[in-house]
Amino acid sequence: MDTFVYRVLDCSVILVEIVLNMLFCAIMTVDILTTNVRTQRVAAHSHVKGLGLETDGRAKQIGSGFVGQVEARTAAGIIVDLVKMKRMAGRAVLLAGPPGTGKTAIALAIARELGSKVPFAPMVASEVYSMEVKKTEVLMENIRRCIGLRVREVKDIYEGEVTEITPVESDHGMSSYETRLTNLTVGLRTTKGCTQLKLDPTLYDVFLQQRIEVGDVIYIETNSGAVKRVGRCDVYATETDLEAEEFVPLPKGEIRKQKEFVQDVTLHDLDTANAKPSGGQDVLTLMAQLIKPKKTEITENLRKEVNASVNRYIEQGIAELVPGVLFIDEAHMLDMECFTYLHRVIESSFSPIVILATNRGFSKIRGTEIVSAHGIPQDLLERLLIVKTLPYGLQEILEIVKIRAKAENVNITGEALQSLAEIGYRASLRYALQLLTPSRILSELNGKKEVSIGDVHDSQKLFIDAKTSAAEYSGFTSESMWQQSFLFRLFNCVVIRPRCCCSSFVKRSEEQLREIENRLFMVNSVESAWESDFPTAEIEKEDFETNRQFLPAYNSKYKPARYFRSYTLAPFVNDSELLRNFVEIGVDLSKLESRSNAVDFLVKLDWKKDVQPMLRFLVLNGIPLEEIGQYLTRNPWIFQQNLQHLTERIGYLKSKAFTVDAIAHIINKARYWLNFDIQTIDSRLGWLQNNFKLTGDEVRDVVTKEPKLITFGTGYVQRLQFTFKEEMDKSVLMKSFDYLHNVVGFSHETILNWPRCLRESSYKARARHQFLKRLKRDQFDPQRPNYVTVEAMLSGDDGEFCARVAKCPEAVLSTASLILHLLLSVTLTLAGSDVNNYLVGAPVVDCQDTSISITFSTAKPFTGRVYVKGLQEDDRCSRSYAGNSEQRKFTIMVNQGDCSMQRQRVSGGSLEGMMFSMVIVVSFHGTFETMNDKAFRSVCFFRNIKRVTNFLDVSMLPTTELMDTGKMPECSYTIRKDSPTGPVIRYAEVGDRLFHVWECEDDGQGLLVHSCWVSDGRGSRFELLDIDGCAIDPVIQPDIRYEKSLTRAYVETWAYKYSDTSVLDYQCIVELCKKSQGECEAMTPPRCVRSKRASANVGNKQLRLHANRLRRHVVHNPDRQFDLLADVRVMDSLVVDQEFGNVPKTMIDKLNSVNSAVRTTTASDLGDRLCLSAPAVGFVLTLIVALFIAASTTSLLLFTRRIDADLK
Repeated sequence: MDTFVYRVLDCSVILVEIVLNMLFCAIMTVDILTTNVRTQRVAAHSHVKGLGLETDGRAKQIGSGFVGQVEARTAAGIIVDLVKMKRMAGRAVLLAGPPGTGKTAIALAIARELGSKVPFAPMVASEVYSMEVKKTEVLMENIRRCIGLRVREVKDIYEGEVTEITPVESDHGMSSYETRLTNLTVGLRTTKGCTQLKLDPTLYDVFLQQRIEVGDVIYIETNSGAVKRVGRCDVYATETDLEAEEFVPLPKGEIRKQKEFVQDVTLHDLDTANAKPSGGQDVLTLMAQLIKPKKTEITENLRKEVNASVNRYIEQGIAELVPGVLFIDEAHMLDMECFTYLHRVIESSFSPIVILATNRGFSKIRGTEIVSAHGIPQDLLERLLIVKTLPYGLQEILEIVKIRAKAENVNITGEALQSLAEIGYRASLRYALQLLTPSRILSELNGKKEVSIGDVHDSQKLFIDAKTSAAEYSGFTSESMWQQSFLFRLFNCVVIRPRCCCSSFVKRSEEQLREIENRLFMVNSVESAWESDFPTAEIEKEDFETNRQFLPAYNSKYKPARYFRSYTLAPFVNDSELLRNFVEIGVDLSKLESRSNAVDFLVKLDWKKDVQPMLRFLVLNGIPLEEIGQYLTRNPWIFQQNLQHLTERIGYLKSKAFTVDAIAHIINKARYWLNFDIQTIDSRLGWLQNNFKLTGDEVRDVVTKEPKLITFGTGYVQRLQFTFKEEMDKSVLMKSFDYLHNVVGFSHETILNWPRCLRESSYKARARHQFLKRLKRDQFDPQRPNYVTVEAMLSGDDGEFCARVAKCPEAVLSTASLILHLLLSVTLTLAGSDVNNYLVGAPVVDCQDTSISITFSTAKPFTGRVYVKGLQEDDRCSRSYAGNSEQRKFTIMVNQGDCSMQRQRVSGGSLEGMMFSMVIVVSFHGTFETMNDKAFRSVCFFRNIKRVTNFLDVSMLPTTELMDTGKMPECSYTIRKDSPTGPVIRYAEVGDRLFHVWECEDDGQGLLVHSCWVSDGRGSRFELLDIDGCAIDPVIQPDIRYEKSLTRAYVETWAYKYSDTSVLDYQCIVELCKKSQGECEAMTPPRCVRSKRASANVGNKQLRLHANRLRRHVVHNPDRQFDLLADVRVMDSLVVDQEFGNVPKTMIDKLNSVNSAVRTTTASDLGDRLCLSAPAVGFVLTLIVALFIAASTTSLLLFTRRIDADLK
């Protein structure tokens, strides 16, 4: 019995121990599991998943982690579409806005919208300034970081789940005590079967390094023997697995297979991989690595080798380049060298999407004295798509804080959220977000599960914002912060001077605390304008008193001033003694507000230190005191000059024998003269003297009369000199001189004193002279009273002339001028009714590399105009010779590509090259076309000679040159009506059914039509087909249909026209491919698809209908391309008046039917087709002119009598 009891007790004890052990193991297991849970790191933009756009492209108010910035995100969505359509070449993006408005988040969202595999490389502009690496090298490295290479390669592999890993060993031949690894047996399994592989023993180390074990899915390349672990087979996945393990399904199919692999790397990864040493890790290599600096530059030769390899992969079709996003924050920190380099990168054939961000307005370009918008050069700004970001409102900040609290797993009450939103609105959004995690830690220390408003206030006391810090220590300039602090004063009172009255110290401390509280109230009352207003300049000097930003004095007696988002001086005038003094001396503050960068530095000036010495200097050097305000209004930047430098510039003029009066006249007339350094002034004066062969007195006289010749620079004078010598017609000057000297009576000396009178039109001089003569005020003798100078008569507008000289209302002069203009028009009309001039000989065409010039000769002096057909209103494409009286030979020059010049590539036969053509019209009348006018089609052909040369590196064999004489087939481009085989037309009506047809004669070759556009004949172009032959806007022109033979293609469309012209000039590129060699299979017909977003409303501003072509790796051959042209005239079908209606159909049919006859008809054949005979037309014109002269004469007499009556 006792034995049984003991056994029962033993069993009970054993059971209790087992239960306790199980509980202990369970507890230990749970403890281990909880300690191994990994905490996910939360970054600043982890919550941003995309741009948060609607299906129509507009941004949601809240979406994808974004709040607000609707316009900026909508613009970013359009930029994403441009990138996907490959229309971002030559462009970049600039995000301009205050700090903390989501510029970095928008750039990151653009990259995520483009795809998860698109590289995104952020950087700060100041990173380029390094002591070890060049600036351009840093930019190049980041650019290559964001250019991806997607490699697609088909490999022969063994793939499956590992079922066995057995290293096979055998006895060592040299020793009976050692063994060696002979092979490695690996078992692989798929859904279709399993097998065993005997691998090289060296792969055993690879298995150990990658920690491959049974249950892993791997693949082994048959060619190289490389082993890659894909992941853990999903059959081993259980609910209790908490490790970050990637589970993959069991492979299907055979174990040995052909499989395509896609790898995404960047060009920088390839550069780094190729830059590593390829030798073994011997002692020399290790020592070299130790001596090698931490940061080295990748050589240009290495990049060229990498680029050559990448190009070879792309040509083979196994790789493609993927443009990424390069984000450069604080772009105003870049200098001119960096901007020039970025400009070149943007214009390159393949570049990443460059996104710049800045919070500056007008600022100096780093390293220069040039002030530009956002601190970026103007030529680069013109290539940027500028997107504006705005400060967040209170409600938007509240939503952002909610999103960040959720992303950081912070449980927070509603009151605490509202408090953080108000803090972000007063101080900054970043400061409010930074308080989230400290507030959570404080709440956990207090044993609370939620962050309360008290925790927020506690963290705000521990961590102050930048504005509070700046306001608290704004007075510490001469002494250190330690000497000015309360702790130092307390230490000085208690330790060093214990007899000091501590009560007075406490009193002073309380007063300073109240002052700091007032300053904090001042800062917190500003509605985030500190961050929303752009700093307009970057001051790189020391932070002395006059360089600090102007702030109204803190005074508790009045309400703190509020700042507004503007560049005006209104918020500062009432609190600034400086600006009030400016108003007293006559400075126009309203004009200063329009000056770029003027507001920013003016409010930082000190009246006694900066302004008073400058005023004293200007008055002493000839600026009248009553005009000092006007001078400062025109040139406020004089305060940015050093006073010592200004004194040296005045001394330089005195050393060059300029008189005091001349110096005063110079700085009064040329307001920016004193802003130029001595070297610039001296070089420009020397150039002026040497170029025009002037003496010293002549230089002083010219510069004193026209001081702006120096401030404008030599380029301006050179252009004027070239215009006067080469392009300007001397007859215009001679005509003005003849009237002023011979008719009015001005002497040569008078005209030389004001030579600008020769630039005024003779019509203006005649009108004003006749008007003064009519008023009996034509007194031009300087020896008599009421003398009228030539400058007074010709300068200024009509209102100034009437008020200053004629002493009469402006309406009187306008009426007199109108009558004189009518008389001159009648005279010119009568003179032009009989144009007795004609061309002599054939025009001469001069084909140059960049331009085409045509020279004509006439029998008499030419007074008409020459222009490119259809562009008579364009100054670049027309020349007027209305004032010519002697010239009989004239030339018009047009740059290649301007004035709608047609370009056509010619291939086949013995001549191959490019042909440029345009139609030049020579009109002998200034307004109308006459019977003597001629039109010439000027054609320039630039020939290309193609040679194929075979070079062998084995020996010095002679080079063989083969001329490519293969004949190209003849192709045509026609516009037909009703069907692809209908009649060819040149005239149509809006809405007619038309067919564009392209066809080639050679049955052995196919065609691809691409890169089509339509022009209105005046330079305006609209793209129809892209480079792959897909329609850009299917509403205007759908995709092209190709016949099975690939020798004919057509598209059906409707006749349309520009709103202000009926001309439609079409041009397309036709590329040929050989069917027998399989060239056409991958090229034509093109495969065009539409994106889902293409179904958006067509009437929307952003046209969403665009073609997204499939990636086809087609390489276009420019040698087998040529341009085809077609044109059509489309009449308007809108009913303008019920009486007239539309254009008759019969007229359009007749025009199309006689199209060929019209082209061959000569001018002599038209004599019998006039509705009136020549004598009848002459009689009618004579009668009209006689009636007009009679009416004009009667009106003039009536008007003259009225003026005489008024004068009496």
